[in-house]
Amino acid sequence: VNTHGQLGDGTTTHRNTPAMIPGLANIVAMSAGTRHSLALKADGTVWAWGFNDRGQLGDGSVMTRLSPVQVYGFERGVAVKAGFDHSLAMRADGVVWTWGNNVTGQAGNGTQGNHHLTAILSSLR
Repeated sequence: VNTHGQLGDGTTTHRNTPAMIPGLANIVAMSAGTRHSLALKADGTVWAWGFNDRGQLGDGSVMTRLSPVQVYGFERGVAVKAGFDHSLAMRADGVVWTWGNNVTGQAGNGTQGNHHLTAILSSLR
């Protein structure tokens, strides 16, 4: 299913065979959420695409993206994980960052609330 562009190929076409994601190279890790996907490049940047109603793509918007966009302000990444409507990434220094839906405390920063207008970037130490 590619209803929300979660395949990242620039379309909403459902595919039964693999399709290349244009412009995405040097990937060292990936994670697929229910309606969005994340990729970690070798340079430590994180890229996201798909449904974005809660800011889970981390680009500062709530616009669905059919192609990868860079997560704003995140660098030196070493791991990524896509949840249902939120995303997580760990930096090389071990600090974990979260963004997207936080209705049930997914951000892990002691807060709750639907923070979908901008990305939630919270460090855990």
